[in-house]
Amino acid sequence: MRIATLLRITILVLAAAFYSHNTYACSCITPEVPQAFSEARAVFIGEVIDIVEPRTNNPKAPLADRLYAVKFRIGRSWKGVTNQEVVVLSDQGRAGCFSWGSFVKGQRYLVYAERRTPSGVPLRNLAVLFSCNRTTLVAAASEDLKKLGGLRVKTWNGI
Repeated sequence: MRIATLLRITILVLAAAFYSHNTYACSCITPEVPQAFSEARAVFIGEVIDIVEPRTNNPKAPLADRLYAVKFRIGRSWKGVTNQEVVVLSDQGRAGCFSWGSFVKGQRYLVYAERRTPSGVPLRNLAVLFSCNRTTLVAAASEDLKKLGGLRVKTWNGI
């Protein structure tokens, strides 16, 4: 009886090991609003109006060619955006747990965009790549908006 039970347990453990999904042990400390604002190259509220697929999935291609181009219509800008529209690069959550996540067309976001990868490699384009970024849906950004409220704001019609 004990041998049969041990055999069943062994089979279950092996099956779980071979058929389990990838899991990640990730954690990070999201910076406070003043630090996030200081480190970001652009901070704005925008509505996603278009998402363009990456040009390639080739891992040897330049990073910008492997990322989605997310186009925003700007409603309010605190820093770094002077046009009514801007394109921000995103991996749309494909890089695992350290990836920021996916933008959704038609949704409004408070965006803290950078010009570097999480490892510090400079980028030509604005990007939101790292999960510890404060970027969020506007509906969930009340704390940030209160703290940003005292800063210089540019507003365009439409949002």
